[in-house]
Amino acid sequence: MFMTESQLALYKYQTTSKYFNVPMSVIVSAELDAFLQTLPNGNIDFIGLIDGFLHRRINKSIWEFYFSDDSRLVVRESLENGQKSFSLQAVHHGYDDNPFEEFFQNS
Repeated sequence: MFMTESQLALYKYQTTSKYFNVPMSVIVSAELDAFLQTLPNGNIDFIGLIDGFLHRRINKSIWEFYFSDDSRLVVRESLENGQKSFSLQAVHHGYDDNPFEEFFQNS
């Protein structure tokens, strides 16, 4: 797993952190993006990197991850040029509470 719940809490609640008071879903999204940039291209077990967090599979290509600050991360898997790709959308208070329409299109 790429990050634990404890590490995520430290990012969010330490005043010296660049993510101080940022929703956990945004932190995970940003850190995943940075982490994936360090890996060679190829099919990786993306969901396996974050499956330690509470989550549910909405359909064959969409997962929703839940965090203790009531934010959520919606992940959509798609196949492009024979390689898996993932789109991430962080959802928390102050954002649109119904971001799923674009994720369910062509699912």
